[in-house]
Amino acid sequence: MDHAKQTPTPPHHPRLAASADQLASIISNNEQAWRDYEANIDSCTKAGEGVTPDDYIRAMGCIKNAQNASNLARSATDAILALGPPPPELTVLVTETLNALAPLSKSNAATSCQDATSDRCAKAVDQIDETAPTLVEVLDQWTPYEQLK
Repeated sequence: MDHAKQTPTPPHHPRLAASADQLASIISNNEQAWRDYEANIDSCTKAGEGVTPDDYIRAMGCIKNAQNASNLARSATDAILALGPPPPELTVLVTETLNALAPLSKSNAATSCQDATSDRCAKAVDQIDETAPTLVEVLDQWTPYEQLK
């Protein structure tokens, strides 16, 4: 009796789905930094237009906060995507969240602001400034899920 050799196949492990708690945790871990950034946009804009040394110092702090908001958006996006598909009831909210995070993630503030006075830096920060309010609106929709944690 001739037994053909069969190559064993690894067991199939379907990609696990993300839980509402896992997703809400990612949001809540980053939310305050994004909300604080959005709340300070006007004062940062005024600091950037100022001419005193104090204005310059505040503007540099604002650029660092923009870079942080961008880095957090990139990390949160990666973490959300790594979890797998969201529960059906969160599919729309997760999509909205990823769409709101995308402009922050792609702003390139970290590399563009090596020269904080450059037009590239200003454009990167402006991109974050313009989209931060939309992100905050989406964050508000996460409140019921964060309270369940």
